[in-house]
Amino acid sequence: MKLKDLNDDQRLQLKQDLLSRRMDEKGESPSYGELADADRLISDEELEAEFGDTEFVPDDFM
Repeated sequence: MKLKDLNDDQRLQLKQDLLSRRMDEKGESPSYGELADADRLISDEELEAEFGDTEFVPDDFM
């Protein structure tokens, strides 16, 4: 399935992952609050740029 086929929870997991990776590159870790706000901190456009060509399977998500 493609990014457009994912539900809100799956998209949030991707945004949390992207936020975590970006912060890890800076030697930082996101707080629980930042992870909870990942939908606001990472835009849909950023998500599309990162994962737009990715083919997902259900096992990619919790």
